[in-house]
Amino acid sequence: MKKIITILAIAAVAALAFVSCKKDKVDYDLSAYNALGEEERAFCAELGLSVFWGTRNLEANTPTQYGEYYAWAETEPKEEQLYNWDHYLYSIIGEIGFYKYNSTDGLTTLEAEDDAVYRSIYFGMSKNWRMPTAAEIDELIATKTNPDYKWEWKDGDVKGYEITFLKSKHSIFLPAAGGITDGGNLQAGRVGLYWSSSLKEGDVEGAYHLRIDAKEAKKVRASRCVGFSIRPVRAR
Repeated sequence: MKKIITILAIAAVAALAFVSCKKDKVDYDLSAYNALGEEERAFCAELGLSVFWGTRNLEANTPTQYGEYYAWAETEPKEEQLYNWDHYLYSIIGEIGFYKYNSTDGLTTLEAEDDAVYRSIYFGMSKNWRMPTAAEIDELIATKTNPDYKWEWKDGDVKGYEITFLKSKHSIFLPAAGGITDGGNLQAGRVGLYWSSSLKEGDVEGAYHLRIDAKEAKKVRASRCVGFSIRPVRAR
């Protein structure tokens, strides 16, 4: 009788171990991710989307650091008081207009020379990294209501959203780094603002960005001259 009980106990433990292993098993094809070089894999996550999303902000050393802030179509950060129309790279001084990405040149998406990620030392060497398009931001936002993903607002020392693709077990963290105008950093610790590479349709003064806070994530428009975070993406 004792022998039977012992056998049943061992079987139960084995069954629990199997269930646990099955629960933790990665249920996604990671071949595309694994095909990347080791260095690139360290900077991106497989979220099952059309691009690999970076795991840290541009010029951040860790996933929780804010990184630098950039005006749209500018490739270098600058002092806080310079994030205005008077000091915007493509402003035509004394006029309401722009040298580039205007109503006549037909450009609505950043060219590589104006993409801060493509031009960066970290990501520019491979030529596969860039800023996300508005459509790619829409794709990321759509995962918020997808049961295969988990969005969790972290309310610790560094606030922001952790987004996990449950099938691959990969995640990214988007810190609420706020944004900069010539009046200083606005809403750091409450809101995350991330540029896309896309102008708003019919509005050459504004470009799309991802806005996150503890309640929601959405794609909205902002003036090109303000300073926002940038989260790199990598082409597949």
